[in-house]
Amino acid sequence: MLAELTRSPAIAQERAVVTAHEQVGEGLYELWLASFGLAQALPGQFVHVRCGEATLRRPFSVHRTRPDAAALLYQVKGKGTRWLSTVRKGQTLDVLGPIGRPFSPPVPGERLLLVGGGIGMAPLALYAEQHARVLRGRVLAGFRSQSLVAGLAPCLASELAVTVVTDDGSSGRQGLVTDGLADTLLAEGITRVLTCGPEGMMRAVAAIASAHGIPCEASVERPMACGIGVCLGCVVPVHGADGRVHYERACQEGPVFDAREVVW
Repeated sequence: MLAELTRSPAIAQERAVVTAHEQVGEGLYELWLASFGLAQALPGQFVHVRCGEATLRRPFSVHRTRPDAAALLYQVKGKGTRWLSTVRKGQTLDVLGPIGRPFSPPVPGERLLLVGGGIGMAPLALYAEQHARVLRGRVLAGFRSQSLVAGLAPCLASELAVTVVTDDGSSGRQGLVTDGLADTLLAEGITRVLTCGPEGMMRAVAAIASAHGIPCEASVERPMACGIGVCLGCVVPVHGADGRVHYERACQEGPVFDAREVVW
C-alpha cells in the first residue's frame, strides 16, 4: 500500500533563503534552501518554485534534507531552470511545499531495488538518506554519460549496494539501467521496487516487476500549473478498482503511484 501522508494536508508558501548552490555535473545543480517546513519532506515529495518572472512555477523533487534545510537537484532544461541556475547564495526563492504523496517507507524484512534514471535519482537519494539504517537491497542508477552522474552520495552512504550504468560506458557498466533487471530481481531477492526517471524507463521497470509479481512504486513527472490540485493539468491515467480508467492528479494523489495501476 502506498504511503499515507503523516502531516496536515496544508501546503506552506514561504520565501526561503538559498544557503548553498553549486554545479555538480553537466547542467546539473544542487541548491539548498533554509526552511524548517521543507526539511520535513518525505522521499518522493516535491517543492513548487517560482523561477523569476515565469508565470508558472516549476516542480522539483526534494533531494536531501537537514534539520532546517532541504536540497533540490535539478538540470537546466529551459527558461525557468536556466534562470534558477543564476541564483546566488543569500537570495530568496518563493516556494510551495512539501507537496504530494511520498514513497512508502521500508518495512522489516524487505529487500528493495531503487531504479533511477538521470535526475530521477533525486527522490531515491532522499529515500536512501532518510532510511539508511534499515534499508537492504540495491540501487541501479542510469545516466547518459559520466558528466551527468549526480545525486549518489546518500545512496553510497547507505547499506544499499550501488550499480551505475551509463549509455556510453564512460562510468560504471555500459547499457541501459533496465538491462538484466529481471536477473537482479531474482538474484537479490527483491521484494519491492521504487523507480523514478524517464517515463519509458519506468514503464519498462514496471512491466518487469509486474511480470515477476513484485510491487513497484513509480514517481511520475508531469507539467504542473498550480501544484495544489486545482487546475487538473497534471493528471495521470490509472486503472480504478472498478476496472475503468480514472484520472488522478500527480500533485496530490501522486507523484508516487502504484506502478501496476498507471496506464503507461
